[in-house]
Amino acid sequence: HELLAELARRDHRLDEAFRHLQTTRCLEDEFRARAGALAEDRVPLLAAVDGRGGADGVDEADRLVVVLEDREVVIEGGRAVIEGGGAVLDDGQVVLERRVESLESNLDERTRELEQALIDLRDLADRSQLDPLTGLASRQHLTDVLNELIGAPSPGAVIAIDLDRFGRINETLGHEAGDTVLAEVAQRLRRSVRPRDTLARWGGDEFMVLLPGLRDLAAATAAAEVVRTAITATLRIGDDEIVPSASIGVAVAGDSMADPAALLRAADTALERAKALGKGRVEVFGDELADDARRRFDTEAALRHALDHGGFELHFQPVHPNRPDEPLAAEALLRMSDPRTGGLLSPGSFLDVAEETGLARPIGDWVLDAACAAAGTWARTGVPFHLAVNVSASQLDPAFPDLVAATLARHGVEASILVIELTEHSLLEADDAQVAALVDLRSTGVRIALDDFGTAYSSLSHLRRFPVDIVKIDQSFVAGICRNERDHAIVRAVVDLAQTFHFQVIAEGVETTEQLDQQRRLGCDGAQGFLIGRPKPAAAFAELLSTRFMFEALSARSA
Repeated sequence: HELLAELARRDHRLDEAFRHLQTTRCLEDEFRARAGALAEDRVPLLAAVDGRGGADGVDEADRLVVVLEDREVVIEGGRAVIEGGGAVLDDGQVVLERRVESLESNLDERTRELEQALIDLRDLADRSQLDPLTGLASRQHLTDVLNELIGAPSPGAVIAIDLDRFGRINETLGHEAGDTVLAEVAQRLRRSVRPRDTLARWGGDEFMVLLPGLRDLAAATAAAEVVRTAITATLRIGDDEIVPSASIGVAVAGDSMADPAALLRAADTALERAKALGKGRVEVFGDELADDARRRFDTEAALRHALDHGGFELHFQPVHPNRPDEPLAAEALLRMSDPRTGGLLSPGSFLDVAEETGLARPIGDWVLDAACAAAGTWARTGVPFHLAVNVSASQLDPAFPDLVAATLARHGVEASILVIELTEHSLLEADDAQVAALVDLRSTGVRIALDDFGTAYSSLSHLRRFPVDIVKIDQSFVAGICRNERDHAIVRAVVDLAQTFHFQVIAEGVETTEQLDQQRRLGCDGAQGFLIGRPKPAAAFAELLSTRFMFEALSARSA
């Protein structure tokens, strides 16, 4: 039965394999029962041989017949007689004890073998087990099948499927409704593919389809479209109608994907592209995605190397106040050394990978520490200034205010000097715990700035929820402030809004004198952009600080 189970598994006949496994378990129980009975029989057997009578043993008059070495042995009166041979064993107890010890040794060895076989079979059962909710194959089973197919002349294609916004179904209708959707999607997948194709639930709301023998990308894409269309049919659960949607990635085995892991990765990469482009669509893994995947891999390696070997540095872009009584400010901007060219890379070329790989937080912690270290040096010169540091949403947690406070104290920087900047988009997605962290942070004297304002369509109710001190108008609006009536009106509206909520307003991306004059006339509190100054290394910005301080000091004396 062990052998039959393994043969059935290799032929992907899982039901038959499970039947043989169950038979093996039943035989194991019977085997153990018989072994136990044998062990119980040993006590009266030895008592008979030893000639001990009484209530606890076998009376000398009792007669037992056992088989030793395929011959009957009669135990009677404490003596053992081999039937047919006429021989009498004077020391029958010794003979029987040795035989029982031999039987026990064989029993122990067989038990160990069976236990190991059962461990192997249970492992086989676990790996071959069907998903209990959908009845589809498990992740491991699909991987095993793909391992067997990958060396074939036409190994096939893989379709990766992820249900869009599935979490909302669980949140709104409950997990039971979510399970119903998953089970129905599994049925629709079965009806959409060929009998020879392998379907698997990959985890959560993710599915995989293995299409053996399918080498043509166009055919695989067509199959994926059939799957997508089938999934999106209306589904009724009670009184509710649901229209499921799925993002799908397609990859076909080829020379560059000669192992299962590479093929599955490729399908997943295409799936991520489908989700990024708006969901509910099919994307294929081609040369463009392969190049992008390679870039991301290399970028992640470069980020880790920069973290471990000091490959990051900060540049500082000045923010000029429109009122002379306000101190000069700066925004700390991260740069990374390019391992290929030795030049410097801006965050736009690696920030998405940092967020995706979980490196945004340690990089953000480094930026905060390096910025506060520079601020501590400048603060000791007595020059007044403000310094803004960009923070990602992944850094915002209940421990973040304590981290900021400890960093400021370590470098001797007053909290009022520091400005924490978050993008409008990340702030709008902040949960209650993150908002609470910002409130705690602001209570220490650190100010909060909303960067790229206008790109995520904030409403007044959103702004009232957040502890914001500064709003930075996105450069896309500032660029058209002099020639586009709508941009001009947006900037003016933001300034009016800021006066109502007591925000400061900074115009970003100021590159012409006309833009500088216009933002000042509209009432902005400051300006930032290449016209004001490009990002500078720490030493160059320190020189700018001292020059401005000396100029203002001389102007005050002459006045």
